[in-house]
Amino acid sequence: MYKPGKTGSARVEVRSIDSGANPYLTYAVLLAAGLRGIEQGYELPPGAEDDVWALSDAERRALGIEPLPQNFGEALSRMERSDLVAETLGEHGPLSLIVVQRRWDADPR
Repeated sequence: MYKPGKTGSARVEVRSIDSGANPYLTYAVLLAAGLRGIEQGYELPPGAEDDVWALSDAERRALGIEPLPQNFGEALSRMERSDLVAETLGEHGPLSLIVVQRRWDADPR
């Protein structure tokens, strides 16, 4: 978390959005996740003091750091199981995106 000279304020930067992502859908889900965290009083995990990428997979797991999906298929599978995504985009929103992508993966013509 970045606190630019102000101890009473904080800023979080998100740089993980792929340039191929739909920014409207992405930010809708990102904002919904933040709101859910506020509404339900989620606690932030402690900040990482180490260079996370210098750690081994086992060391990261021991610290409770879970890996992001390693490919688009894994990301789609997580999205498909997400109640938050379904609630934010509507039940059929993510399903239609997943169906289209899986059809493209099967036959990219």
